[in-house]
Amino acid sequence: MKREKKRTLWHRSIRKMISHGVKGDTLVEFALLLPILMLILMGIFDLGRAFHAYIVIANAAREGARYGVVHPDDHDGVVAAAEALIAGLDPEELTISATCPSNETVRVEITYDFYVVTPLMAQFLSGQDYVTLTSVATMAVEGTCNL
Repeated sequence: MKREKKRTLWHRSIRKMISHGVKGDTLVEFALLLPILMLILMGIFDLGRAFHAYIVIANAAREGARYGVVHPDDHDGVVAAAEALIAGLDPEELTISATCPSNETVRVEITYDFYVVTPLMAQFLSGQDYVTLTSVATMAVEGTCNL
């Protein structure tokens, strides 16, 4: 009986020694994974911002083309109609062009340089820290287009 008691005491002391060093393991693992998790989270935010920017320029191009259908001679009005829907984007990074590929259609093309915020993302984007987003809307004009 005494031997079993000594054995259990010995096992307890080994367990204490092993578990004593395990307390900081969770903190070390968290410290190693935190930067990776933050990069993933920032990448998700950047992706959401990029989708928002693309949706904004797609809607603006479509609205400019609609205005061009009604007013096929007003180039400045087409550009102004497209600019009116650009909200929350940097206007200096925006290019709007309105053309008539044929006499029966109006074409509005909007390009936007979207800058990413996530560190290390430029390595995935060929060394640039921005992505060029482009949206084109083409609609038929009932009369003749003279933009």
